[in-house]
Amino acid sequence: MTIQIPIFGCFILGVALFFSISLYLTARRNPKLSVARMFLKKEESMKVMRLLVGGLSVFVLGRAMGVLQEMGIIPRVIYVPVFAFIGTIYTFCLIYSLYKLRAIIEGR
Repeated sequence: MTIQIPIFGCFILGVALFFSISLYLTARRNPKLSVARMFLKKEESMKVMRLLVGGLSVFVLGRAMGVLQEMGIIPRVIYVPVFAFIGTIYTFCLIYSLYKLRAIIEGR
């Protein structure tokens, strides 16, 4: 395995952590205003929530594959690259969702 893959994984996880903490701190400053902005931009908020639910569905698919691999139904040779790909897709969905939610709450 090359060193670029773990570095890439750490980088995107760091970005996801940054956006999750940033969203939390932004919403914590004024919770009522944050909810009001999400309500006022209802269509945009719903798109973001759909993407977040889609990403969570991909995450659940990856977990189900893990269970099937542990049961011996899916060989490890297939599981490892597919699980890495699914995890990357989920992380990108999470990053984009958190970014858009933060933009909605901040009112840019």
